Amino acid sequence: MLLNRVFQRPSLRAAMITPTLAPGGAERWAATLIRFAQRVKWVRLYLSQEDSPDDLAQLIPRNVEIVRGWPTKSQQVRDVDILVGWGGDPFAPFNYDVDMDRPTVLVSHSDMLTMSTASSTYYAAVSRNAANLFPAKDRADTVIIHNGIDLERVQPGRSRRDTRINWGLSTDHKILLYVGRFSEEKNPGFMLDMLEQLDPSWALVYYGWGPLRNELIRRAAEHFNHRVVFPQPSLGPLGNIYHACDALVIPSHHECFPLVLLEGLHAGIPVFVNQELPVVTECPELVPTDRQIDTTDAAVATTQIMAWMDAPHNTMDLSPYTATAMVDRWETYLFACVHDWQSTLFNDIVTIPTLDTANASRSTLPRQG
Repeated sequence: MLLNRVFQRPSLRAAMITPTLAPGGAERWAATLIRFAQRVKWVRLYLSQEDSPDDLAQLIPRNVEIVRGWPTKSQQVRDVDILVGWGGDPFAPFNYDVDMDRPTVLVSHSDMLTMSTASSTYYAAVSRNAANLFPAKDRADTVIIHNGIDLERVQPGRSRRDTRINWGLSTDHKILLYVGRFSEEKNPGFMLDMLEQLDPSWALVYYGWGPLRNELIRRAAEHFNHRVVFPQPSLGPLGNIYHACDALVIPSHHECFPLVLLEGLHAGIPVFVNQELPVVTECPELVPTDRQIDTTDAAVATTQIMAWMDAPHNTMDLSPYTATAMVDRWETYLFACVHDWQSTLFNDIVTIPTLDTANASRSTLPRQG
């Protein structure tokens, strides 16, 4: 078996190119891949946007070098076996560097931008919809590897009552939760639209950051008195936040495979998702019908949430959606890429396990170039 031959090698040395280490989903994916590494030794992390935020740098192990800017010459990556990158064209400096001789993996996390694949050897995406970011000619060559989360991030450290008291809310409130960036594509204002449809026993917690934060604070102060809370966001665990709330809502217009969905499910609270998001059809076991809401109409959405709040929680096996399981999938894939790149004995395809559905299906890894 080809993978058996791949695993004869004890470890790989890898480098990653990421635009930023801001506290976003793709950046947290990168940090998780490095922090939970077992068989891949991450040597270096390049921040291709030299003046970009680096909030998540504190999550990167100290033995991994963080470098601002692209590696400018092939010699700077001679000590690694493979390069992994996301965001635009992370391998642009190597377009004409014929001496680099290293496989590159281009990763898609979004469906909102156009990504160049001119400098890439292999393609991967966190969902089928994210794969649509690649040019049509490359989509058939893309391997889908679903996300997973650090379970410690959703473990509570204090009681539900104490957290609510700290927010100025009572144990009798029914609390909706929004977690994520305050930006147009995430549709955070819809949460306030829903709160307008609910009686004063309902409250809302906004946990996040972004350009719409001040506008949301202003609107909340004008219409909802103390029923809307904005806890100070941090990079630490969110277990206290999730366990103090009654339902998580994801009203986004654009999400490919949201980490916050997995966090809510692992935390054990109801998670309501915009019915138009691709994850609803790609992973229906994660978002059953009674967790899909209409985010075009706040009155309809609140009616759905109130009707389904007490429906039985999702009882599916969530173990494939942990950081450890995700990293194992990625490391298997990276080993296969390097073996395929170096092998002169095989011209056929490499098959690797991926989590394309709830049952780990198999996808193909065609060799490029």
